[in-house]
Amino acid sequence: MASDAGMNEVHRVSQAAGLTRLYSAYIESPMQVTLRRRYHISGAVWQVARLFIRVLSLGRVDPSATDYVIVLERPVMATAATSAHA
Repeated sequence: MASDAGMNEVHRVSQAAGLTRLYSAYIESPMQVTLRRRYHISGAVWQVARLFIRVLSLGRVDPSATDYVIVLERPVMATAATSAHA
């Protein structure tokens, strides 16, 4: 899987590995938020910049969704100790 794989690829690979997705979301990188605050890029200026980037990228890039968070769960495997108590 490439380091820049998209959300769909992450879901596909995790399902193939037998993992269940509990939560996933795109977020804006804390580092980017800090830089925007430092250079006073917020409010209407940020909204215009976001729109400009979305239009130029034909909707493929959202500058406010720079990082992807996913929480996966591995199924619990029954062991001899747990099945003996059942």
